[in-house]
Amino acid sequence: MILKQHTNSMILKQHINSMILKQHTNSMILKQHTNSMILKQHTNSMILKQHINSMILKQHTNNMILKQHNNSMILKQHINSMILKQHTNSMILKQHTNSMILKQHINSMILKQHTNSMILKQHINSMILKQHNNSMILKQHINSMILKQHTNSMILKQHTNSMIQKQHTNSMILKQHINSMILKQHTNSMILKQHTNSMILKQHNNSMILKQHTNSMILKQHINSMILKQHNNSMILKQHTNSMILKQPTNSMILKQHTNSMILKQHINSMILKQHTSSMILKQHTSSMILKQHTNSMILKQHTNSMILKQHINSMILKQHINSMILKQHTSSMILK
Repeated sequence: MILKQHTNSMILKQHINSMILKQHTNSMILKQHTNSMILKQHTNSMILKQHINSMILKQHTNNMILKQHNNSMILKQHINSMILKQHTNSMILKQHTNSMILKQHINSMILKQHTNSMILKQHINSMILKQHNNSMILKQHINSMILKQHTNSMILKQHTNSMIQKQHTNSMILKQHINSMILKQHTNSMILKQHTNSMILKQHNNSMILKQHTNSMILKQHINSMILKQHNNSMILKQHTNSMILKQPTNSMILKQHTNSMILKQHINSMILKQHTSSMILKQHTSSMILKQHTNSMILKQHTNSMILKQHINSMILKQHINSMILKQHTSSMILK
């Protein structure tokens, strides 16, 4: 009777432990579901911010186009005003002095143009060298991570071979330990992929910044070239005006010169607007890449939590199995007595 009483007591404890395990498992599944809902909420919030930023960019571009149109209207108004003042302007310059000044100024502008071209080439070469160095550092870091991964794999194999020779209970514990090491191995692999994606994103951002900077330098080079052509045309116009003083009025030629200068300013403003729009698009693209990176990080955390939950459930099942084996052993011992 005492043996039956004791056996019933052990069976009751076994049943209570099984109920507690089910309760704990349901609680962990509920937490897992809650984390998934929070991740979806966070992703929707990031997408909404992305959409708002896109709308702000469109609004800003429309404002710049409106300012461009207003400047064009002001230019037309100014040209009409200059036509009314045309009859009052006059200019007389000495031809020999202007010719000498023109030659001197053209030589100075050619020298500055050449110097700016050499500085641009030097800067581009420096940026290419930095890009190459960053690529080499990334390769070195990836090789180091692969070496650590291989070393961890060898240590795991060595540890597994050492644990194979233990008894049945130790064999169950070994399986539990191997599952834990596999989880760590998988987590390290996911972290390495996450880190590699982050480095590739930085590499891509650096490349986009280099292209942006190169476009800006080319725009400055183009503007300087347009200013040089404008100045040369102005000097040639003065030369032509001095030779034609006795034949026709110079006011019409001066008005054309002023109109060309205003058109050049209009063209420069248009180029600056395109440059600004490209910069805003680059920022938009960078924000989108950061959002993808953040989403991947959240998915990795979700996956890790799921693997930890499975590990915990396996541990509880192992404890349950060990308790069952101990109960059978204890029952057999009591029967033997």
